[in-house]
Amino acid sequence: MQRFNIYLAGGVTGLPAHGENGYMTWRREVKDQIKSGFYNSIFDVVVIDPTEYFNFEEKTYESEREIMEFDLYKVRTSDLIIVNFSAPKSLGTMAELAIAYERRIPIIGLSEKEKYRTEMHPWQSEFCTRIFSRRDEMLDYIRNYYLN
Repeated sequence: MQRFNIYLAGGVTGLPAHGENGYMTWRREVKDQIKSGFYNSIFDVVVIDPTEYFNFEEKTYESEREIMEFDLYKVRTSDLIIVNFSAPKSLGTMAELAIAYERRIPIIGLSEKEKYRTEMHPWQSEFCTRIFSRRDEMLDYIRNYYLN
């Protein structure tokens, strides 16, 4: 079975790890939905949550460059990027999106609150194949267009 890597991008700096807008919360929920059999795919789907490797709760890294190199390697070797725009001003996320876009990796956006869309830079929208305001619709789209 062919492997299909999905990278979960989105802001981390200055956000809480857990709770409604937690940078770890939304990633875990999306990963759980995908891995719980939500997708009946022809691929071996691997969901890459970068916060499982490096986060602000436990410092396991020696430099920011180490984190950057790791995350960007994972972006470059992904087949699809899911980006949550709950922190549209995240510079790290912009770098990830630019690299994915340049490598022609499809980017699917999630902006569950209208205010996030109004704060987005126009290029963020242009980088995305499509942006959804509802997670369930986004996941159905990914299943139907990328995983079947």
